[in-house]
Amino acid sequence: MNTSCRSGKFIGAFAPFGYMKSPDDRHKFVIDEPAAAVVRRIFQMRCEGLGYRRIAITLNEEGVLPPREYYCQTSGKTGNSWKGNGKWSTSAVTQLLRNEAYIGNMVQHKKEIFSYKDRRMTAVPKDEWIRVENTHEPIISMDVWEQCRLIDKAQSRPRQNSMKETSLFSGLLCCADCGFAMRYQIERRRLKNGATALYEKYLCGSYSRSGRTACSTHSIPLGVLYELLLNDIWAKAKEVCYHEKEIAQRLMERRQKQGQAELSAIQKSMRSLEKRAAELDRLIRSAYEDKVNGSIPGELCAELLGGYQKERTENAAKRRELEARLAEMQTVKNEVQEWISLIRQYQDIDTLDREMLLRLIDKIEVGEVHIEDGQKVRDIKIHYKFVGYIG
Repeated sequence: MNTSCRSGKFIGAFAPFGYMKSPDDRHKFVIDEPAAAVVRRIFQMRCEGLGYRRIAITLNEEGVLPPREYYCQTSGKTGNSWKGNGKWSTSAVTQLLRNEAYIGNMVQHKKEIFSYKDRRMTAVPKDEWIRVENTHEPIISMDVWEQCRLIDKAQSRPRQNSMKETSLFSGLLCCADCGFAMRYQIERRRLKNGATALYEKYLCGSYSRSGRTACSTHSIPLGVLYELLLNDIWAKAKEVCYHEKEIAQRLMERRQKQGQAELSAIQKSMRSLEKRAAELDRLIRSAYEDKVNGSIPGELCAELLGGYQKERTENAAKRRELEARLAEMQTVKNEVQEWISLIRQYQDIDTLDREMLLRLIDKIEVGEVHIEDGQKVRDIKIHYKFVGYIG
């Protein structure tokens, strides 16, 4: 494999956006002009000083297909495993602008298999990457490439939380509409008296990276979240102290009802996965037999086996997840009492800290502001450990 890399042969599955594998030699690139035009435009926008996020937003607003969706459209792939969110992201633009393939270089061996026993991929140090220059026709010139590098250098700066600590709600917030994690952001605002104040907020990660065509802002100040969580935890702790039996009974009945529905769904999924596992075993045996009998070429057999094996691995992973969830469901009877014992510790709460939130909260869904009866309202659902959303 490394020998092929050092000779400049492409050994990956998919050519970079803007190229396609040559019909005459799958180890070489030829330019795919419709996609290459998009690549040139992205580099031009960067040369004009546009940031990665602004470029992604512009492409999304104009309806330009991102790489995954473009490949699906041109190749006819329609399965769920090929679907993306249909939007350009900051990371997609960044990776494209830093890909040396567009100046005619082949850079490979960025990842390798951990060991023959562990098939997971691990990153290779940059100084060990295999780089071969001038292996194919470039899409952009060296002048454009160097200009983009100069802009990167001029605009690069460390992004650091001004408090030099992990944000209080980091990893706990998600957008109620698209499901993306909320992103922490600090703004400096000048007050009327001339002083500068920090304004901390969270906003939808999908909006942050891809713009308003992906989702809306869902922006919410940290202070608002702080007061909401503080009051909700305090209120539930007080309620448990005064009405423990009634609350326990209500939560138990609800969890049992939800658990039964989830149990039926898991059992149905397990049956489907087991049926498919048996079918994949049969297909793998059949492919080997066809190769031995000479019914199919060795290269086609290898391709089929690779696809079957990948699906079998994914299938086994899904089954392990479902089995783990089934095991968790056996402990439902104890979870309500676990939550009651936990929440009642906070009946005298007056401040929040991160350790407390990690102990109590599973996730917080943040909805967008909307108008009801002339008033601005927002739906926020707090999912507690052990019992989920209580309301």
